[in-house]
Amino acid sequence: MYLDLDMTTLPSTHGMRPASLGIPPIETLEMLQRLEAEVAMSNLNEMRLIEQQHPHWFDMYEEFQVEHCTGEELQALLASAPNAYAKGLVTGALKVRLEMAAASGRPF
Repeated sequence: MYLDLDMTTLPSTHGMRPASLGIPPIETLEMLQRLEAEVAMSNLNEMRLIEQQHPHWFDMYEEFQVEHCTGEELQALLASAPNAYAKGLVTGALKVRLEMAAASGRPF
């Protein structure tokens, strides 16, 4: 099926994104990008602090590779997490791994 859309009849947005289509305005997108960058920098700073203040735990985290390690290794990381950020990091990885196991039918 061929649709002949006459571009002259379509509304012109002049660079604006119509909210009626569910697309947020450019200003909102820019604000979200700034917020995302701030969160990314904060996360990087948290990881640097863990690396400096808790090198043994950081080495264990890097060695285990949370995307591929066993459930026991993730539990060991969680039990020994030095602060709330590290606990959240490992808890998030654990939840992802559980969801992947449930979706794939393969235990981990």
